[in-house]
Amino acid sequence: AMEGSSCHLSNLNMGQAKSKLRDDAGLADPTTTVDGAAPTTEACNYTVKRGHSEVEHQLFRTAGADGRAPVEISSTPFDDLPLGFDVMSVHNTSTPSIYASVTQNDGLMDDGTPSLVARVAADKSHRTWTVYWVDKPTYSSQAEDAEASKASSSKLYKKCEIQVSEGRYSAVVKRYEAHSNPKEDTGVLSSEILLKLEKPIGMSELIATHYYTLLDGESSESISPIATWKWAHPLANSLEFAITKGADLTLHFILLVVMNITQKDKMLGVTQSGDVV
Repeated sequence: AMEGSSCHLSNLNMGQAKSKLRDDAGLADPTTTVDGAAPTTEACNYTVKRGHSEVEHQLFRTAGADGRAPVEISSTPFDDLPLGFDVMSVHNTSTPSIYASVTQNDGLMDDGTPSLVARVAADKSHRTWTVYWVDKPTYSSQAEDAEASKASSSKLYKKCEIQVSEGRYSAVVKRYEAHSNPKEDTGVLSSEILLKLEKPIGMSELIATHYYTLLDGESSESISPIATWKWAHPLANSLEFAITKGADLTLHFILLVVMNITQKDKMLGVTQSGDVV
């Protein structure tokens, strides 16, 4: 949600998890978000629709009486990396929006030109997902990930990693930080968990398309979530998504796409090695 917008928020039914979002997730400036954009400035409801491929999604604010709102975030395939997809950002004078494309530009633009802010790729098991910045290090001493860059034909720098549980019903996000040896500094994972994702306690595995996010050490039984989303049913082509103030909208969108893909893996019987049984 952006400054000056009008955004209606309704609570999602989350089973045994608290249904009301917390008032503020606590992020204060662009240095705390995965794409360098400002954190959300208010709580807001969104709708997400799936595209033709498993990585294609579009996020826009839930429509009011005036019909469907413009797309704010979308993902598009980047086929040179396993299950790779790109996230783009467009900043104009009023409403910053995020799109996806294979077009590559450096940094955020203020003239409406799409700018690539992140590229995401999975390992063979589809349980470890790396979020990269393209042609731009995430801190001054960082070296590129040479192997990923070779496949991508761009310089890729590690920003954070999403680790999905073996059961594919929860995940954690960790940032990459500076290595103690500057000569080998592609980034080392922080020991701290930036964000965690879970499904409501007691929710049937058949309804595993319902999630919420919390900070490390928090329990949904004692504190309200940062964001929630759910598919109407596993084969639905749209979902409801709600996020509070002071949160990283792009990171949540990436998490949403990743969990959608891993749930499809679960339905198809993809093993930890990446094989289909």
